[in-house]
Order: sequence, then C-alpha cells, then structure tokens
Amino acid sequence: MTLDSGAESPIITKNIVVHVNAKIDESEKHDLSGVATVPIESIGIVQNLPITLTSGLTIYEDFIVVDYHKPTLIFSN
Repeated sequence: MTLDSGAESPIITKNIVVHVNAKIDESEKHDLSGVATVPIESIGIVQNLPITLTSGLTIYEDFIVVDYHKPTLIFSN
C-alpha cells in the first residue's frame, strides 16, 4: 500500500480486486498517461471498496483499476 500525496486518484490493481471478489465497472475508464513511467491503461473502476487499516477503522474508497503484474494499492491525498 502506498500513500501518494501527489496522486490525483486512488489506484488499485486488478489482481487485488479479483482477490477480494469486488466488481469492476468497466463502463468508466480513465486516462493515466501522465501518471506512470510505463504505459498503463485503466480497465475500469471499483466503487466503495472497504479498506480496513486497523481494527475498528475501515474506510470506503472508489479506485481506478489497472492491470499490472505487481499487486499495488495507491491512495490519493
């Protein structure tokens, strides 16, 4: 997990979304050309994904989903 105060939108990789059995909405895609040093294409979004940081502290966030080989979760500021 990464906290990137310069990130415009929270990003999660498809492999994490599949692992937690969340649904990817492929009707909404984002241009990420200025975000990474390698070409990465948004494949959709996942809405209201629960992220438990510690016991009793769960946040719900919408994430842009990308297909990348390393499990990655980036929070925006």
